[in-house]
Amino acid sequence: MIVARRMLSLAAVAALSVLNGCICSDKVVHRVTSPDGLLIATYYVRNCGATEDFVSTVNLQSAQSKFNGGEDVLFTATGRHQIDIEWTTAKHLHLHCDSCKRDLIYREVVRIGDIDIDFDLPQ
Repeated sequence: MIVARRMLSLAAVAALSVLNGCICSDKVVHRVTSPDGLLIATYYVRNCGATEDFVSTVNLQSAQSKFNGGEDVLFTATGRHQIDIEWTTAKHLHLHCDSCKRDLIYREVVRIGDIDIDFDLPQ
């Protein structure tokens, strides 16, 4: 009986997730490893279906970790963009995006842990 209730609860949660459009996919565009080989900056585009706009995202993870789009997000902008990522040192990351206008950006982290991030974006 307890197992049946748990299975029913899990099925209900899964159904609500589908109805709410919570099923998204992430397409990795490119990944850049830090000079010391410890970190990876990943640029990916999230697609949550026809009723939602694409979201261009950059995150930072340990080089040992499997890609996880929800971890340590540094930058997000509505739409699909060409984002260039460059490690200038093992502790400094540079992001460049010509088409990422201010009104499209909703996350821009300039420091995470001991890593500094700078952005080259249009005014």
